[in-house]
Amino acid sequence: MGSPRLHFLGHSTVRVELAGRTVLTDPLLTASVGPLRRVVPVPDAATWAGVDVVLLSHLHADHLHLRSLRLLDAGTRFVVPRGAGAWFRRQGFAQVDELAPGETLTDGALRITAVHAAHSGHRWGPRLTSGPDACAVGHLLEG
Repeated sequence: MGSPRLHFLGHSTVRVELAGRTVLTDPLLTASVGPLRRVVPVPDAATWAGVDVVLLSHLHADHLHLRSLRLLDAGTRFVVPRGAGAWFRRQGFAQVDELAPGETLTDGALRITAVHAAHSGHRWGPRLTSGPDACAVGHLLEG
């Protein structure tokens, strides 16, 4: 299968090619989100084209950026922290899987395992109490 290919697209977004699949982590594909501004150009659409799976680590807007996610193909598979699936589907995304730490799913020859992340998982950050809440996770990719 060869070694993984990694391409850093900025902030927390990495394109990973492994086991014949293309994965994107926490896509932030626009010039800004809230007070965050890119200091380099927005990634070219070719760098995030053809994505099979998107991994979302937690619900903060700079990691689950709805405007960026809507730029991806409609058939893209999304993996969100367990407890965020219903809210995410209400945002218009159809192919959604949920993972809690220790849970695994496969996509072709790619194996994705969620791991614990010590970070606030609430949509609006730790100080606000409205909106969805789900544990933050990292992802272990094997192929």
